[in-house]
Amino acid sequence: MLLAVALPACSGGRGSPSSPSPAQLQVGGAYTIVKSIAENTCDGNLTPGTVSGTVTHASAAQAFTMNDSFVTFSGTVQSNGAFTIPPTPTPPGHFGVPLTSVFEGGRFTTNGFEVQVRLDVNGANGQPPFPDCRVSQVWRGTKQGSPNVIPG
Repeated sequence: MLLAVALPACSGGRGSPSSPSPAQLQVGGAYTIVKSIAENTCDGNLTPGTVSGTVTHASAAQAFTMNDSFVTFSGTVQSNGAFTIPPTPTPPGHFGVPLTSVFEGGRFTTNGFEVQVRLDVNGANGQPPFPDCRVSQVWRGTKQGSPNVIPG
């Protein structure tokens, strides 16, 4: 004799999430970047400015690029939002000579990012040559559109 037994349905089977999936790091998008001068050892005035920038970042990835409307910089970001960009030689700009951009203390937040940027200017290559100098800036980026996701 065959007995049929009815079993109650389980909700914890395969394919059913038992807990929500963790948030994934997301910092890509458009930013309004305000650049303010913290130090200037170069002759002449530099006017702080606001530029439109972009961050390209695949969800959960460590690699990202940041473009400040002039140069694209490559870096890495951690799940807590801290980021690094290695010293980057950049083309002549305001000073008419090559310089190196050095990034320190970068951090993405849900609303944007902040980073200190030092521009090491190679004045010896100027026409006419001038003393090497440095400009330190603070960049504050405000995220446009959806907020960043910083999982921790």
